[in-house]
Amino acid sequence: MTILLGIAPLNYASAREKHVQFPEKKVLRYQGEFSLTGGATSYSINFGADILNGIRFNPYLYAGVGVGLEVGVAEWTAPIYLNIKGYAPISKRVNMYLGTDIGVKHWLGYSISRFYAGPEFGFNFEFGKRMGINLGIQYDIWCIPLTVDDVEVGNLNTFGIVLGLVF
Repeated sequence: MTILLGIAPLNYASAREKHVQFPEKKVLRYQGEFSLTGGATSYSINFGADILNGIRFNPYLYAGVGVGLEVGVAEWTAPIYLNIKGYAPISKRVNMYLGTDIGVKHWLGYSISRFYAGPEFGFNFEFGKRMGINLGIQYDIWCIPLTVDDVEVGNLNTFGIVLGLVF
């Protein structure tokens, strides 16, 4: 009888360990993204393409650096920024994310560069360990006023859609 009581806690501990999920040994991994953007200001429609390179620290946090090229009312612009995303799993292959771009957007052809931020919300659909698609909405805040005859009439902030291939 005493032998069975001594073994019981070992079996109980083994059953508990089966339900605990341990992270993979390699937690940090490269994550890239190529995204197409489309949006509208109060003056025109804008289109762009961006490439991001960064590190996925764990299933919940990503940080990277991005560069892009956009065309719209401001003719051609080139953002250079830091991108941070937080992921929340919804199912095995779908994650909701909330992120932001913080950097500088340069108006090509002019010597104008201004602070730029782009909060973003969306969903990440995974198609394997290394591939997926991001689909989200973004509001680009570009701190440059639009003036006509020295009177500020608006800004070039953009509300739009982001479609990205994650690799």
